[in-house]
Amino acid sequence: MTYSPVQSEIEYFVKTFDHNLVNSPVEFQDPDTVDHAWASLYDAGATALSIDEAHRIPNATISSDHGGSKEYLVQLGVFHQLHCLDVMRQALEPLYGLKNDSLARLQANGGTRQRKQLPKRQRESKPSRESQHDPRPWKLIGNVKHLNHCLNALRQAIMCHSDVSVLVWQWFDPVEEYAPDPFDELRPFNVPYTNVPHTCRNFDKISEWAKARRPATLPDFTQRPQGSDLNIESWP
Repeated sequence: MTYSPVQSEIEYFVKTFDHNLVNSPVEFQDPDTVDHAWASLYDAGATALSIDEAHRIPNATISSDHGGSKEYLVQLGVFHQLHCLDVMRQALEPLYGLKNDSLARLQANGGTRQRKQLPKRQRESKPSRESQHDPRPWKLIGNVKHLNHCLNALRQAIMCHSDVSVLVWQWFDPVEEYAPDPFDELRPFNVPYTNVPHTCRNFDKISEWAKARRPATLPDFTQRPQGSDLNIESWP
């Protein structure tokens, strides 16, 4: 098993998920609070390791000086995955109008979001091939590589963890469950039921551990590590 410095802090518990198609928890949907709610999930940032801990992880990392000793910087995978999920949520926002009437403005502009007014010289410059032919809203165009990176990271994480919780099919009557609702025009039928028990790691405890170990100082990320550091040249 791959070493992680938080391993001894992990607690397991059983939690029944709550993610119906409608009537889902609103803390990650409310337009006024959604951005803060998502960002708070991964705001632990970087975590500082001791040199002994750093030698036990499988890859080299950079360090910063603190009080004559070194702190080695890492980040737990769960926070990168949540960041990636949030990046994808924000990319979808102009398509689905989750806030600020984005959908209405998209429709009014023929499916493209208006850009800020550019200086005349920039307006007269020839548009890039990508901007000429890419039908997606402008917010996505410059971030396709980042989105693809995040999509692939989440795919690998989901497959790696391979949730084996057991989903079932249950009888669903839209009128009884959700009326009045757009779903009330559907006929009753058996649907996959996903609000089932899962064995989970205690995310709150992991997040608290990471926040308590934030580095006192951050290194200059533009500087290449020296040979005396735990860098890629000196540490397999």
